[in-house]
Amino acid sequence: MLNSKKAFFALILLTMLLLCSCGKSNIKSNIYPAESLLDHIPQTEYVPETNDEASFETAAEDMSAQMGYREEVHDWGYVENAADYNDLSSTDAYVEREEETPPKGYVAPEGWYEPRFVRGKVTGGDYKLKPGVMGLKVYKVEKYFGMRPYKWGYYKDNLVGEVSYFQGKHGLDYTGTVNLETWLAMGFSEEEWNELGTYVSPIRIKPSFTREEIIDEFLARAKEYLGTPYVTGASGKPGEGVDCSGLVLQCLYAIGIYPDGIDPVQHSTLEEYNSRLMWNDPKFKQIWVSQLKPGDLVFYRNPGTWTVVHVGIYLGNSEVIEALYSEVEILPLYKDGKYDIFGCKRVIAD
Repeated sequence: MLNSKKAFFALILLTMLLLCSCGKSNIKSNIYPAESLLDHIPQTEYVPETNDEASFETAAEDMSAQMGYREEVHDWGYVENAADYNDLSSTDAYVEREEETPPKGYVAPEGWYEPRFVRGKVTGGDYKLKPGVMGLKVYKVEKYFGMRPYKWGYYKDNLVGEVSYFQGKHGLDYTGTVNLETWLAMGFSEEEWNELGTYVSPIRIKPSFTREEIIDEFLARAKEYLGTPYVTGASGKPGEGVDCSGLVLQCLYAIGIYPDGIDPVQHSTLEEYNSRLMWNDPKFKQIWVSQLKPGDLVFYRNPGTWTVVHVGIYLGNSEVIEALYSEVEILPLYKDGKYDIFGCKRVIAD
């Protein structure tokens, strides 16, 4: 009897040991290293019943569920949870999507020029040279004949005589007017004929620029013209030639400002002081001399008259950069009686 009880208890103990061993084996079989986790995810092909968009979205959701993913998309960001995230709250798993908002720079108030950010183009450079015309093309012809005028770039009667003689000598119609045929006979190119008087400075600013940054570029462009020869009616590249308003015009182009009714071709072909047009432009706002800041325009008159004849760019410290005499240079604000200040204007609003 005792032996049978011992055998019974031994059988019970053996059965319990076998059950524990099976349980541990099952638990271990469901634990995988992290790198092999995806190898044990059941791969079930989902075939939608239809080809419509909704069915494919359902398919994507079902496959995500099979792979242990949860994903919620919001306008303000996204939550992406893989198997490792399943015990985290959506707040813990939130990844903020930062939207880049471009910084806002200078915005012109109503009534002022709004800077442009695309470079403009000027056409009409194929004009003929005759009395009254000015600019770089006239300057080249003057230099070709070895002339030494007091002010370069103005087509006057003495140039008519030189051109007529040249035309007769080369079998051309001696009109005294330089057309393309005469221009080419002088050895100049057709490209120069069409483009020499149409230059527009590249724009140097971006939409994010502040007023101060725009003014810095305005003045920097002006300083690139230092030493450029004075040529009446010209508005060319640095080193080619400009007059007072031609310099200001190219510096305005560099900061995306295109004054109404003024361009390099108009500047060379009309006997008009563009400094006067700038003074009369209502989008440039008048200020007092005492209010001058760098980047403002200073307009001058001849003593004893009340007509604008010159314009320069104020640099600060009572200095102006301008094309007044033989070249672009930095001169005092006050001209010791040679020119009197007529008035001042602001280009970029405070």
